[in-house]
Amino acid sequence: MKKKRIEELLNDDVFLFNMKQVHQELTQYLNYETWYSKLHSEYFGGRIAYFSAEFGLHECFPIYSGGLGILAGDHLKSTSELGLPLVGMGLLYRYGYFRQYLNRDGWQQELYQENDFYNLPITRLEGEGGQPLEIALDFPGRKVYA
Repeated sequence: MKKKRIEELLNDDVFLFNMKQVHQELTQYLNYETWYSKLHSEYFGGRIAYFSAEFGLHECFPIYSGGLGILAGDHLKSTSELGLPLVGMGLLYRYGYFRQYLNRDGWQQELYQENDFYNLPITRLEGEGGQPLEIALDFPGRKVYA
C-alpha cells in the first residue's frame, strides 16, 4: 500500500471506525473461553504436533495443492475453534503449487510462482540469540532435527 493511501486512511473516520470494530471482534475471539479450556484446563502447557506436507489455510498462503492440504487446514481451523493446543508442522515450499490459466488458443497453461517469504503472512520462530528455532525429536537409534 502506498504511503499516500495509508495517510488518507489514517484520516478517514469511517475506515478507522470499521478498523476499531474489527480489532474488538478479534480481541474478543482470541480471549473467549473454548471447549478445551473449560473441560481440560489442567492439561494446558503442552502441545500436540500435527505433521502434514501441506496445509490449505488461505489462498494468500499457497503451500497446498488440493484435497488433503485443504483437509489438513480444516483440521487446524477446527481445533483452533475448540481451543486444542495443536500446532501444524509442515513444509514451507519455495515454489507454491501452480496456477492455471487458458492461453489465447484455449490451452491450459501452468504458472509456477516463487513464494516471497518476506511478504507471506508468516513469522520465523527464533530461539536464543535470534537463531532459527530448532527442535529435536527422538527416533529409534537417532535424533531428527527440524
